[in-house]
Amino acid sequence: MGQNPNPYLQVKWALDKQARDAAQQGLPVVIGIPTMSFGEFDPGRTTGRFVLEMANRTLPGFVEGRRNVIYAGDAGRGLVRVCEDGRVGERYLLAGENLTMSELMGKISKATGGPMPKSIPLPAARLVSVLQSARYKFLRGPEPKISSSAIAVMASGQFISGEKAARSLGFKPEVSVDEAIHRTLRWFQSQGMVASN
Repeated sequence: MGQNPNPYLQVKWALDKQARDAAQQGLPVVIGIPTMSFGEFDPGRTTGRFVLEMANRTLPGFVEGRRNVIYAGDAGRGLVRVCEDGRVGERYLLAGENLTMSELMGKISKATGGPMPKSIPLPAARLVSVLQSARYKFLRGPEPKISSSAIAVMASGQFISGEKAARSLGFKPEVSVDEAIHRTLRWFQSQGMVASN
């Protein structure tokens, strides 16, 4: 990931390296890394945006890739376990279900009743991102729906194993991805963020 030029991924890589270096110097650092999360109390600007925009029929598409998805509440429980029982200097992946983006979009489509969005080829998605970002920056247009960070996250994802956290910390997720999506959707609806269709 350190070779990826995207600023969002660069910052994550740099923070991880800084934390590991500090642990080697004696600071009691333990690293917990949740995967892509869905759940309540999401302002709709990160991963929850997929649910919100599909419910509102405004999602323009997605970039194919591999993801691991976990319920945000399970991720929070996992982070507590990492803090309580993790070994200094160790990393723990808090993983849920491995899904392709197509599979994830299918689950969100089913939950929201929205149409299945189309997969956008990576070069086309990058071009749209540049155009939308320029319009937003220079012409005070709408906020980009496809950011370079979102593209980088979708396209550079991978399937992940949470075996280390399960073995060392006894951590396993309790809520399925389908239920996590439903909880996310219900929360957006309770906040009046989903339009009547």
